[in-house]
Amino acid sequence: MNTHGKQNSPAVFGFLSGIGVVVILVGLVDLFGSGDLVTKSLQFPGYELIMVLLGVAMMLPSILYSFIPEQRYEIPKKTKHRRHQDVFENSR
Repeated sequence: MNTHGKQNSPAVFGFLSGIGVVVILVGLVDLFGSGDLVTKSLQFPGYELIMVLLGVAMMLPSILYSFIPEQRYEIPKKTKHRRHQDVFENSR
């Protein structure tokens, strides 16, 4: 059982990466293409470059997550664990 929260993280990162790719593509099409995919009311000077950088920023967590090693937690061998019955009997 994974209690560290990493089990759901790749799905979230995949979703963010997908949206990031779409944002990058829209920015690049508006930058180099002849069509405007963003409405005129949302356009401002240099919005294409901002969209590309925003898309890269959205993809960055998944890229960084792939370089983080999986942490394994082990119980030290010298630690003695008492059973629940022993704790209950000693508390009386």
